[in-house]
Amino acid sequence: MAASPIYFDPRPLRVHAITIIVKYSAVVRSYPGGIAQFLARYRTPYRSGELIALSCMSLGSAGQVLAGLESVGIIPGQDVALCDIHRGPVVPCDGIRLEEANPGEVPALWFAYFDASYTAPGAPAEPTGPSELPAISDRADAQEPTGAEKPPQDTSGRPLTFVAFRTGPIHWVYDDDEED
Repeated sequence: MAASPIYFDPRPLRVHAITIIVKYSAVVRSYPGGIAQFLARYRTPYRSGELIALSCMSLGSAGQVLAGLESVGIIPGQDVALCDIHRGPVVPCDGIRLEEANPGEVPALWFAYFDASYTAPGAPAEPTGPSELPAISDRADAQEPTGAEKPPQDTSGRPLTFVAFRTGPIHWVYDDDEED
């Protein structure tokens, strides 16, 4: 594995599909039960030094994970980065350097490096939006749509839940909390 040409971190994490990269210190600081509960919850095999990676198959599932992390105080852009293997950084984060190892080649090859002095381009200085989402349901990450926002057409009859988090992405997800 090649080291970063900009910053040398001997243990970078490889981006797979859509990868959420979390600072270890943020998990220790904010996750209920600390690192042991975090690893038990997400069963992640990807940890290297100061970074932990969670791979997702869609931006929708990544959005749900980010909303859950944010609800416990692990903030996207400050404690967490999101990288899509095809598009590159989706949510940049200070301290997490995301670099493409083979620009212009297919498939793309991205790595995440820990660099405490790194300031991500476009990383928010502080969370944007309301400090808390209104409590509409028993799910802390859900809120009712307002204005012209409407759920996508769905003929299955399954209820959809509107999920948003302070960094901006909005998703409609099926409410899987119902008992069958």
